Amino acid sequence: TLTQYERNIRICFKALPTTSQVVGTPIVSSTSDSSIPFTTLLDSDMSGGLITGEPPDELFESESSVGSAIEVWGKFDVVEGGRTAILGLSVVYEIASVESSAYCSSSTAQLQACACQCDDNNNCVDGLIQTPSSRNVRICVFSSPTGTKIGNVDGFFLQNMSGDENAADSFQIVIQNGQPKNSITPESPATLRVITTSLKDAFFSDLNGSRIVKARGSGTVLPDDGGYGQNVEINEVELTIMQELTPQPSRSPSSAPTTVPPTLVPTNAPTPQPTPLPTTVQPTPGPTSVPSNPPTTMPTQQPTDVVTPSPTNAPTDPPSPGPTNQPSRSPTPNPSIPPTP
Repeated sequence: TLTQYERNIRICFKALPTTSQVVGTPIVSSTSDSSIPFTTLLDSDMSGGLITGEPPDELFESESSVGSAIEVWGKFDVVEGGRTAILGLSVVYEIASVESSAYCSSSTAQLQACACQCDDNNNCVDGLIQTPSSRNVRICVFSSPTGTKIGNVDGFFLQNMSGDENAADSFQIVIQNGQPKNSITPESPATLRVITTSLKDAFFSDLNGSRIVKARGSGTVLPDDGGYGQNVEINEVELTIMQELTPQPSRSPSSAPTTVPPTLVPTNAPTPQPTPLPTTVQPTPGPTSVPSNPPTTMPTQQPTDVVTPSPTNAPTDPPSPGPTNQPSRSPTPNPSIPPTP
């Protein structure tokens, strides 16, 4: 069903068989007299997509439209294994009155102030989550039945109802005695009025997991016959509050610095480098291998074999045996042999 404040049309479609793909731009239309703009988003693998649309206000303003139906249909081309086909879809929506909305406490014809969390287009939205960085709250209050209006909003407040032991019972007044007026738009009576506020820090203190905060209030609903307004309670709205989603950011820095930079690089790199370089290459091996062998082998052999034999044999033999044998043998053979030939 579609109501004045629940008018979002969302149609998911898939091409069959599963190996087929949607080609071209699907054609989407409706049987409504009011023009409904549709948007089609195809999946990345072209196997299907999503059709979205939003009927205009005029479709819900006419009393004759309540209970009527509109059909949304689409046509798209599908290709699979060289074969092509034209497939279609059809979805029927019923236009319902405001009082049948799920955000009203009763479906009877009594005067009501229904409420919901809504987007910027004043469409009711479920599943919203408030966090410290996204704490703005937007509540749509609309009257029921159709034709009535929301008059004064006398009071509106937020209260922590989760009952968790780690949090004090937080309470925030948004509107008191109809003030401040800038918290609600429009300022004059209307079929729908929007209350905006921002959650205070107390709702997020000592927060583990999620917390439920209820938005409550009271106001006046004006009947369509111009009679006196009736003071009613605004249908309460539940807000879900959580801390920022930090699993990814917290895990990433923790594992990266611990596993990669600090442990593997700074710890292992500095220790092996100073030790091998000074001990094996520069300080220890250099002086030990090169200077140690040359001084031991070269200097010892050179002075012992060259210097010792020369001074020992030369001075010892020439003074005693040398002069005796050398003068007699050396001059004798030389003068005797050359003159003879």
